[in-house]
Amino acid sequence: MLNDNMKKKLTKSAVTGGILTIATSTMYGSGTLEFMGYQVPSLIPLFLSGAGASMISDYAHDAIYPHLNTTEQKLSDVAAVAAGVGVSGVATAGILALTGVPKENLIPAVILGGGSYIAADYIESRFLEKNGMLVF
Repeated sequence: MLNDNMKKKLTKSAVTGGILTIATSTMYGSGTLEFMGYQVPSLIPLFLSGAGASMISDYAHDAIYPHLNTTEQKLSDVAAVAAGVGVSGVATAGILALTGVPKENLIPAVILGGGSYIAADYIESRFLEKNGMLVF
């Protein structure tokens, strides 16, 4: 059985992957690419990279946040959000780079990965949570 923390991470990673996939396919269209030796629709590695990057970012947040030494809670929260967005963006680009995405597409991948993470966080906090717990 999954604990509540893991359910939240999995839900957020699925939402992040979905947002990244929709945003990227809307902006650039979809096609096929070689992924692990197979020709697959580009939507699959996009979703997996967004979901994986979100998971990496959430675990990085769990590791980094307790070590932020600041007396200002607001500053600490901003630093944590910035770290989460940055890690998610870079992880998205890194995962996509491993799938063979051209290097000129990696900067937009960082931006879309970070933006998808922000959007997923907003959706999670506004629509999927009630009193800090998932509604399902």
